[in-house]
Amino acid sequence: MWFGESFFKIVPKEKLLNFTNAYEIKELADGKVFVQLFEKIEESAKIINMEKQKQWLEWLDFEKLMETYK
Repeated sequence: MWFGESFFKIVPKEKLLNFTNAYEIKELADGKVFVQLFEKIEESAKIINMEKQKQWLEWLDFEKLMETYK
């Protein structure tokens, strides 16, 4: 996933960068943030990867975001 300035107005960049259970998180030269939760996208249905997706949504407080921005 890639996140940019518009998203940082909703969720601070630091919040994205501080998630500890991703395969890879990096800030790109242009200021965007790249997040890869697990190594292989085709393994997204594995239980361990589904748990990472759940943790990510909880980290972002996705339920609140949906309520706020619907």
